[in-house]
Amino acid sequence: GQAKLEPAAHYLREAYDLDLNLYGPDGLQTASACVGLANLAYRGGDYASGLSWIEKALPVFRKHANDPDFEIRLLVGSLSDAAFAKRASGKFDEAEALWREALSYAPRLPAKNRGVGIAPKTFLAQLYMDRGDVEKADPLAYGASQELRALGGDRFSLAQSLIDLGSVRSAESRYSEAEPLVQEGTRMYAEAQDEDHPNVAYGFLILSGIH
Repeated sequence: GQAKLEPAAHYLREAYDLDLNLYGPDGLQTASACVGLANLAYRGGDYASGLSWIEKALPVFRKHANDPDFEIRLLVGSLSDAAFAKRASGKFDEAEALWREALSYAPRLPAKNRGVGIAPKTFLAQLYMDRGDVEKADPLAYGASQELRALGGDRFSLAQSLIDLGSVRSAESRYSEAEPLVQEGTRMYAEAQDEDHPNVAYGFLILSGIH
């Protein structure tokens, strides 16, 4: 969290080695350590390494998905992380399948983690926009923004979904609807982070495209 990636790598790798020795490759603790190493790799921009770590964790989480005490958010989050890495490498079909799988587990999330289960709709909408499939992107982007607004609290995810929905509406030439959505999302980003954050700049970029 402090962007001290080298010491983070040292501690996370040590944790993984200990968990591997104690619980083996199929232990939940080992899989959780893999997720930490994957997130570290993503922060450093190494998507290939991040994906390799996530792919170690996914079979373990899937195996325990129906255990009554298993935190299903771990599986939903890991599926989404793997999908991001697939999308970044241009493997859109694989990314879509992973996000669809994540959505299949969303109804089982407790109320406090409900936002984790909504986010894949936003990410799928982005994926369909990458493909130029606006017709598929629209209902997902709209649904995500409505559900996140009703959920409340997660203003960061709502900001993202509003800008995404605005982008979709702009691609549909529905500019009068697109502009206020992107303005609201950009304002939320500025409030949640700060006015100089790249996410705010991204909102301005989308607004300029609308104009």
